Amino acid sequence: MYYIGIDIGSTASKVAVYDDKKNDFVELFMIPTGWSGVEASSQILKMLEEKNIKKEDSYFVGTGYGRVAIEYADKTITEITCHAKGANFLFSNLDGTLIDIGGQDTKIISIKNGKVDNFIMNDKCSAGTGRFIELMANSLGCSISTLLEEAQKCESTDVVISSMCTVFAETEVIGLKASGKEKKEIAYAIVNSVANKVSSLCGKFKDDTYFLTGGLCMFDYLVKALEKALGGKVITDKRGQYAGAIGAAIIGFEKKSNNKVINNTKNNIVENNEHNKEKRLIITFNTTTDVMRAEKTFKNVMAQTNEVLGNIISIPSEISAGCGMCWESEVVFEEKLINILKENDIEYDNCYKIEK
Repeated sequence: MYYIGIDIGSTASKVAVYDDKKNDFVELFMIPTGWSGVEASSQILKMLEEKNIKKEDSYFVGTGYGRVAIEYADKTITEITCHAKGANFLFSNLDGTLIDIGGQDTKIISIKNGKVDNFIMNDKCSAGTGRFIELMANSLGCSISTLLEEAQKCESTDVVISSMCTVFAETEVIGLKASGKEKKEIAYAIVNSVANKVSSLCGKFKDDTYFLTGGLCMFDYLVKALEKALGGKVITDKRGQYAGAIGAAIIGFEKKSNNKVINNTKNNIVENNEHNKEKRLIITFNTTTDVMRAEKTFKNVMAQTNEVLGNIISIPSEISAGCGMCWESEVVFEEKLINILKENDIEYDNCYKIEK
């Protein structure tokens, strides 16, 4: 069977196809998202069929900002969960800070023992994103790759892009061009602006080593600029731009087969999880509002009964859900907790029993 992750991004739609018979990814490809995620997802399905990957033989997991556009998806999962899972695969049991520079947002994800510990997203402003570099490259009349090549030619300059706003930054670039500054100097300032923005986003996630994914991870000069701004090592992978799709495919495989995909850096192996271990109960929710209501309600019950019914935690990496938080408890409390939610008209997504 094929387990297919589809990441519908603002700029590009990425696809990762995992074949459980070959125990490996057999296809990684992308197409422009264009103006419609629905059309992009339809085109992807046609391309898969042309590769003899049939819909009836596949399990689809959608992610990315346009995941709801994938009408044939068996499941949709948030990009934070999928990028963390994909990065954990690419970088072999990741423990550190993941930076994903997307088309219209930048995600900083703190991962501990392969699981999401915390995250922050720059999704309200395009500064520090791929879109920012694309617009600045357009202002210079060149491509992103040419902009980075020009920047690399500049050894030093006093040119600085001071504005964090894309519109004002573009105005600065126009002004610098008019003042006679060289293209390589302006390009250098643009790249530094992006690196500094990403560094400021990392904030409390400062680390010695960082892991980079997203469409810009293929550019060595940007990696070096980030290392300079962050003051740490930046590690990437040639498949980094597919991290979200890879993670989605892996989650689909693990949920359907009760097996776990492990990357041992040489080849992929599958670990069977059928042996019984002590379990813990995880209740997931579709929205942050629901999980907050649930926490308040459970705490009120605990105060009245003196029972310890659990606590709120970040979603474990082996689970996917629409909200980044969940309720953790003992398995024996499952029926009681579900009844409490129903009595208080609180919607929940699902219940899972996973290994401690």
